Amino acid sequence: MTAVGLAACPESLRSSELMTRAQESYAIALGLTHRALRDPIEVVKDTTMLAVLILGTYEFVSGYSAYTMRAWQDHVNGAAALASIRGATQFRSKAGARMFLMLCQTVLISCIQSGLPMPRSLIDLRRQIPYSEELMGPDFHVAYPVYKALQVRHDIRSGTLDNLDDIVNAVSDVQEEISAVLFGLPEDWRYHRVQLTQPDPRVLGQTCHVYTGLLQSTTWNTVRGIHMLLLETIVEKFCAVSESSDDAAISEAHLQMLARSVELLNMLGRSIAASIPQHLGVVSIRDIIDRRDPAHTVSIAAKKQACHVLPGSPAHDPRLGTGDDTSSSGSSPVMFDPTRPTAHPDNATRFMSLASTNNTIIWPLYMLGMSSVCSPETKKYAVEGLYAIHREAGLEQARVVAELLQEQKTDHSIRNSSLLSKLPSIAPSVVPSLI
Repeated sequence: MTAVGLAACPESLRSSELMTRAQESYAIALGLTHRALRDPIEVVKDTTMLAVLILGTYEFVSGYSAYTMRAWQDHVNGAAALASIRGATQFRSKAGARMFLMLCQTVLISCIQSGLPMPRSLIDLRRQIPYSEELMGPDFHVAYPVYKALQVRHDIRSGTLDNLDDIVNAVSDVQEEISAVLFGLPEDWRYHRVQLTQPDPRVLGQTCHVYTGLLQSTTWNTVRGIHMLLLETIVEKFCAVSESSDDAAISEAHLQMLARSVELLNMLGRSIAASIPQHLGVVSIRDIIDRRDPAHTVSIAAKKQACHVLPGSPAHDPRLGTGDDTSSSGSSPVMFDPTRPTAHPDNATRFMSLASTNNTIIWPLYMLGMSSVCSPETKKYAVEGLYAIHREAGLEQARVVAELLQEQKTDHSIRNSSLLSKLPSIAPSVVPSLI
């Protein structure tokens, strides 16, 4: 804990001495943890698991080099192995169960970065956690379709799923599970749509989503981000098939799936953009005085302007771009540099910047700006939002991610593919109303 606390201070206090002291504390903690891991009694204790998780947190806050990323991955892998050793007995205490769920979240980040699926052993262990209202809120159940999406994404990219019909079926199954879990959320987990009556530079368009709290907003955007990764993978796959064979390889049904994927990417991007203003203080749940009356007008303290709570599903906002107006790059967005299919020395800095952020809108802004259907105006909004976070909160990660978006090339497979002009129109009934 001392090492983590000291390592978090040098950036804001500009003190190299604090970083030296943090490194000294880290070395001591590492030695103590290794000693505990060699002890058959200590290795299964909650304190040992906590120590390993804290060591991983140290790598998050101490820097963004290739070394810190390798060290972080080592701690994540070690914690996952330790969880398997501890088995279901670790759930006898609330602390043990909470630490396991923390580990699952960290491993999820690692899987996004590496392109690997969530380890089956952790998923099976997670299902053995005894029922607890405190631990098993709505966000607990949202994780399972997310894990399935990562598995399908990995299967497509690795070639395990290669037949287009099989890919379409697998992706459709995941999307049905995502829709089912979102529609099953309790009322206080649903977002409220708010229409601003005056333009605000912190809002893309004039529509915002308002959530009950930070947990709800973060959970929704996590699902959206993973869904976007899966959709980008299938778009990339269809474009690759089209480029390597004649047009007959892409059937009408496949074109429908591709068109639906592009439309969903647009919808997900609009929803992410609509969630940002609440984080910036433009709107608040306190503004929703009468949530049952969609015509009710409330005031927004930040701008002293009126807004209207909107009923039904989101309407299309032209400012948020369409599939025909794209400005993006390379292969599917991942936490490594999405503009390159293979690793690059700068990847460590970029990944650790994304993975270590404690600001919950950096990752959504990244996904918004990296989308293959992102318009220039939307990307500008994402970049400016990240720079604003860097200026106002002093988060170096936001600056690194903003620069990543600015460096992104403008040639993307779907933009340059001949498939773009062949995509059929999509009826509103074939896409989910809640996303």
